[in-house]
Amino acid sequence: MGGGPGYGLRGEDLEKMRIERAYKQVAAVQSASTAFLDLLVKNDEFAKAWLLEKFNPWLGKAGVFKGR
Repeated sequence: MGGGPGYGLRGEDLEKMRIERAYKQVAAVQSASTAFLDLLVKNDEFAKAWLLEKFNPWLGKAGVFKGR
């Protein structure tokens, strides 16, 4: 048997883990979108710095941001 995410967890615990992950994903999308729009519309240098330097560490294992 595989040892993937949720292996060995009961249904209730697995569902709680999925819900927590979903909240973190929504927070990541909202944060990145807000910073991107601040950069684009307001030419906000803080938003640019956050996206390029701080966003990936903030994301952790949730994903990777690649800026241009």
